[in-house]
Amino acid sequence: LFADQFTGADLGAQINTAYAALSSSGGTILVPSGTFVITTPIVFGTNNKFASLKGPGAAACFIQYTPTSGNCLTMNCGNPAGHLVYEISGITFMGKTTLIAAGNANTNTSVGIYYGGATGCAGLNTHDCNFNGFGSNWEIGQHAYMLNFQNCSNSGGHGGQSFRGSLIHINAANDSGE
Repeated sequence: LFADQFTGADLGAQINTAYAALSSSGGTILVPSGTFVITTPIVFGTNNKFASLKGPGAAACFIQYTPTSGNCLTMNCGNPAGHLVYEISGITFMGKTTLIAAGNANTNTSVGIYYGGATGCAGLNTHDCNFNGFGSNWEIGQHAYMLNFQNCSNSGGHGGQSFRGSLIHINAANDSGE
């Protein structure tokens, strides 16, 4: 499904509507080229409804999440019968404060992608993406494992959170960080 074929206040809402329209087992949502400023968090949170989110390339597709807290994208679809069955690829994800360079302050507490939750996130391949300007660019929560990361740049995290501000944060929760 093409995310921009669905209605919504911003691309986040359009992606959520596209996710709801997928079959009960899930599918692929394609994001077009462009720069999209979103305030609506993207949530893939139906058990056993696995969704891939694909852009045309990290140099052509930019999603900027402007809230300074919350998750830009939550992957909480469950545990598939197999390994690496869905993916996130070809997108640059940016927090409210973009292009954070070394030594610059970032006070956001937002998360670029949150992997896991009560349903969990397993068998996900995140590749060919860029992440910058969130409090934590990736957070791995409970029931999140069999995660694969390839060809991703990850910079500008560390949102002033003394207990978890980082590029990648792995919770000490059940079944996390494998």
